[in-house]
Amino acid sequence: MNRSKGANRLIFIMIAISIISPYVIIFIFGNQEFTLYQNLALSQAIYLIPVLIYIIATRGQILNELQLKPIRISIILMVILFAVLMMPVMSWLNLVSMLFARNYMASALTEAVDTPFAMNLLYVALIPAVSEEFMFRGIFFHSYRPAGILKAALVSGLCFGMLHMNLNQFCYAFVLGVVFAFLVEATGSLISSMLAHFVINSSTVLVLAGESAVSSQVDLSAAATAITRSDIMMMLGFYTVLALVCGTLGYAVLTWLAKHSGRTEHMRKLLGRRDGGHGRCVTFFLIATVLLAFGYMILTELIVS
Repeated sequence: MNRSKGANRLIFIMIAISIISPYVIIFIFGNQEFTLYQNLALSQAIYLIPVLIYIIATRGQILNELQLKPIRISIILMVILFAVLMMPVMSWLNLVSMLFARNYMASALTEAVDTPFAMNLLYVALIPAVSEEFMFRGIFFHSYRPAGILKAALVSGLCFGMLHMNLNQFCYAFVLGVVFAFLVEATGSLISSMLAHFVINSSTVLVLAGESAVSSQVDLSAAATAITRSDIMMMLGFYTVLALVCGTLGYAVLTWLAKHSGRTEHMRKLLGRRDGGHGRCVTFFLIATVLLAFGYMILTELIVS
């Protein structure tokens, strides 16, 4: 099976499952309410199952290419710095998306404010970082990789963004997905993107811990809703400058990582569009997935508004 075609069929199935699964769960469990952590664990599980079936169907060959290599302490520290520098970029993208889309993440995490820090760190930061990087910078990115690293980064980032199933998270998830793919190529290790993802997710956990310390009655959903368009425009002025500065520094750190990982020439070919890829990533199932996912996201925004 052509890897790109197989990956595109896989993301179509995953998006379809994401849309259908709430109705299946209601059919099986009725109106039983699940906790945030049960929902988080369930969502990771229902996505991992088709990925595991895909791995079995391809005889596990792709597992040998995932670049699951240990990284040195100096690389670990610089990856952490890189992740911290990406946070203002992520915040800027979040603000831009809030001009036309609802912030679903704030409302989803309201339940986590008064939950033990360790549990939030496990369910909100660690599990998603490991499982999502394994799926998207591991299986998807390396399935598309024979078609070219740039194509693979963009399409696997697109898949990562779409699976969040709302326009707000899509905006920054897509960009971070592409950036994390570059990080894997710069360091030669999937561990680096798992670490960066964990650091970014951990910042959310720290914010939740801070909110809990200030007040046990914090309503993150109400706070996000209370932000007006004029508030967003004012914040964008500051975050635009901060994102540009941090994004530039992040590029410098990525360059450092490539140099100290012995992959400078590799990255030059990547950025110069001379990565030697062949084939194409766009197939019928990818187009169908884009139409399905964005149709659902836009319809959801219209219904909510």
